[in-house]
Amino acid sequence: MKRRTKVILAVLGLLVVALGVVGFRLRNQLPGVIEYVRQAEIPIEGEVQKVVITGTGGSERTFFVYLPPGYENSDERYKTLYHLHGAFVREDWAGYDCNGIGAQIESAVAAGIIEPMIIVCPWDPEGDSMWSDSYDGQYTMWTGFTQDIIPYIDANYRTIPERGGRALQGFSMGGFGATMNALRSPELFAALIVWDGALHNWETLTSTRESIATKMFASEDYFMQWSPWELTSNASDVEMDMFLVAGNMAAVRDFNERFWGYLEDEGRDFVHYDANCPHSVFCLMDQYGEEAFTFLANSFAQQ
Repeated sequence: MKRRTKVILAVLGLLVVALGVVGFRLRNQLPGVIEYVRQAEIPIEGEVQKVVITGTGGSERTFFVYLPPGYENSDERYKTLYHLHGAFVREDWAGYDCNGIGAQIESAVAAGIIEPMIIVCPWDPEGDSMWSDSYDGQYTMWTGFTQDIIPYIDANYRTIPERGGRALQGFSMGGFGATMNALRSPELFAALIVWDGALHNWETLTSTRESIATKMFASEDYFMQWSPWELTSNASDVEMDMFLVAGNMAAVRDFNERFWGYLEDEGRDFVHYDANCPHSVFCLMDQYGEEAFTFLANSFAQQ
């Protein structure tokens, strides 16, 4: 029994060491940065930090930041890709997203497709904000993203703090949020990537996600201020490079196909792909990541 106990303890010790190897160091040089251990299953050469700050109105903002290899040892400035997650994501999953997207970017860099960049992954603690501000002011994810997180990133990391240095992508609910943010604040972003976006209009939101419609918007008039459909129409003179991918989940695919048709009717230039994937951001990125990062590199080059 004693021998078995020693063996078990030895194995546990090795596991602790192994987990320490894949973890990230505690980083205290920036306000709000705390320790974060990345997902061991997706090894990366860069690092991911978890950041918590106090933002507008005293609201706590949590987000994750991927830094490319060599960031600490250079004075180079980097373009930034912001990623908005889907509905009802746990905090640690938002970190896993940043880690996984970092791995995708590193592969694209190694293939010569794109230059290294910073990735920022905000977390929505409500889980169903649609990355908007609620009608009653109780939930302020749009304000937190545009007025708290982006300024913090530009002030504390070596970004290129202008439209030509930022791109925005989102998955599912985050696809709604990314499209909305890109068209609502086109001065902030040069390019938009949407992975299987939950691109609701008022009819589909109220019929399939009534609780979100009630909690966040309450009325069609207020929803229209955040609707990607309405913003597409109102921002007809806004230049925005757009790349959209849909998987094979029936309801979400229908949202996307209808939105693509609407973009065509509005005379919008955009790129879109059909993926043989379930509703999974990393399946979608595995299939069309190379095309997405080529699109992104070309968009940045044209700024």
